[in-house]
Amino acid sequence: MRMSEAIRLGSMLGPQSRGHLQRTHRKYFFGLIGPLVTEYCALGAAFKASGARTIEAVAERDNPGFRGGAIRKGEKVAIVDHEWGALSLTVASCPACALEPPPEATPPSMPLYRLIPHLNDDHRWSRGRIADFVELVEQRIDASQAIEVHVAVDFP
Repeated sequence: MRMSEAIRLGSMLGPQSRGHLQRTHRKYFFGLIGPLVTEYCALGAAFKASGARTIEAVAERDNPGFRGGAIRKGEKVAIVDHEWGALSLTVASCPACALEPPPEATPPSMPLYRLIPHLNDDHRWSRGRIADFVELVEQRIDASQAIEVHVAVDFP
């Protein structure tokens, strides 16, 4: 399953979350009463829809956190086992920052695993809009791989 498809499918599972992959809370009165509701950010929706497993581990060294925080050596962490390894490490420029940067600034570039939460949390993009952007990245990767294969076939 492509990541863009998983984001779209996962967005049907519940409301959009900001700041969390997944968050369950009560629906009414500041989360104190009512039925339980599970919200998913764009990446959390993709993980849920694709059936990605979560593996408990202990950090072997200090790492930058998923949403910019810090993970200290020895802390328990959850690692998501998913099928988009190469895609999630693809570096892209933030399309939202590119529209409103200061004149001398360039939009930040970051791997998709950080860019998707950035669009979800900081720019408050809908999961459908994020899926459209991810689909564009997937298409560009497919096109570049097709060109490489074509060149390899023409010039052995």
